Amino acid sequence: INYLFNKSFSSNTSLNIIFDKPHSMYLQMIQGTGGVSLIAFLVIIGIYISQVINSNRKEKQIVSNAIAAGVEKMVLACCDEQEVADIINLCNRYPEHLYPTVGIHPENISQDVVQQFESLIRLADKLQGIKAVGEIGLDLHWDKTRLQDQTWILKAQTEWALDKDLPVLLHIRDAMPEFLELCKNSLYNYAQEKKKQLHGILHCYSGTAEQAKEVLNYGDFYFGIGGTVTYKKSMVPEVVKAIGIERIVLET
Repeated sequence: INYLFNKSFSSNTSLNIIFDKPHSMYLQMIQGTGGVSLIAFLVIIGIYISQVINSNRKEKQIVSNAIAAGVEKMVLACCDEQEVADIINLCNRYPEHLYPTVGIHPENISQDVVQQFESLIRLADKLQGIKAVGEIGLDLHWDKTRLQDQTWILKAQTEWALDKDLPVLLHIRDAMPEFLELCKNSLYNYAQEKKKQLHGILHCYSGTAEQAKEVLNYGDFYFGIGGTVTYKKSMVPEVVKAIGIERIVLET
């Protein structure tokens, strides 16, 4: 961070960052003056959540290790409607530390996205304590054939988030132009009509500095910055300089 911003931080700065390996960024600890708590966005998907649920010993170790390191609040990102029950059960076991989200990841969309979205909302409307909608978004890295379905379900979930005044956890991969078009032509107008503001995190941001500035015209967004900031051909350092430290959320 000193390198990126060309400034020094005092010894009592809240966040102490260490670069331990060339392509890794670690948040070492939370210190200092205000008793600051770190909110970590912990993405649990697929087999990983099954392993955590099925291994009570490992589950307790993960949570206790996080708390010991100063990570006192963790938001569990949901990837489809089938994960909701497991995430809720896990959060109920650690109500002071784990918090649920609901959402359908673009790589987890079904053949009938309308029915899938309706199933998710039926579950979500029965729940209390939902902190965000996600992980949702657009992913054209592996498959470009279902852009229409991805766009429809992203729009539906984002509008639902606006109705509930919830932040969104966004996964946008190789699709920033498409996402910006959706914001400009639809989501921003919907937010204005509802007198709400689109807000959330663009997880593992990989767009340009210009795109980062543009998306801030449509909502109150933060940008997940991780190890890609160290890659030789990465555009992320320029993004970080452009958006400023107050817009950064660190990722491993």
